[in-house]
Amino acid sequence: MGNTEDVMWSDFGFPGRNGRESTLWIGSMGAHTPCHLDSYGCNLVFQVQGRKRWHLFPPEDTPFLYPTRIPYEESSVFSKVNVVNPDLKRFPQFQKARRHMVTLNPGQVLFVPRHWWHYVESIDPVTVSINSWIELEEDHQARVEEAITRTLVCALKTAEDPHNTRAWLNPTEVEETSHEVNCRYLNGAVSAFFDHFRTSRVIEMQALTTNGEYVKKKELNVHNHGEVGQTEYDF
Repeated sequence: MGNTEDVMWSDFGFPGRNGRESTLWIGSMGAHTPCHLDSYGCNLVFQVQGRKRWHLFPPEDTPFLYPTRIPYEESSVFSKVNVVNPDLKRFPQFQKARRHMVTLNPGQVLFVPRHWWHYVESIDPVTVSINSWIELEEDHQARVEEAITRTLVCALKTAEDPHNTRAWLNPTEVEETSHEVNCRYLNGAVSAFFDHFRTSRVIEMQALTTNGEYVKKKELNVHNHGEVGQTEYDF
């Protein structure tokens, strides 16, 4: 691969998006990622070399996958279930989960919709893939939820063992933050959410006016926002 500009996602409706917004993955046979969902956006994956097998589950199956935030990783929700060798005595509801299996060959692209669970395994000696996470409108709310989760997990685990706070972190989560920093994250996420809400309302009202429809002038009420979605996790 020459440089980041060689990776183009324009054929999939994202002009100007290239390797700068992409991640390169290299693995060996048997390498895998645990079953999880990504809190933000949707995912485009291009298989460059070797094959990968994807185990996919729809968001509606979340209760059957026993979600947990320990180990904690920002923007990732893990499943307690080993989906390739499930312990059905411990996780009997997993039998209700609807698995979709895809073998991704070189030259193929997989679209992973928002909040779809996935377990990915390399099935060739060398696998190379490139992915890009695409931002979505719902990410503003998701960032608030993630900031709340981080604050709660940090507080709970610090209270449990203040001398070993990294025990609650996933190895890939390199940043350990204080309560003060977590609260700043939360404040920033909430502010950004309401700023986006106000902007969206203004654009909506301007669009209605442009279309010649009567729009009653009124102040934006930040209390008229949608409810933050609730999902039950084990800590």
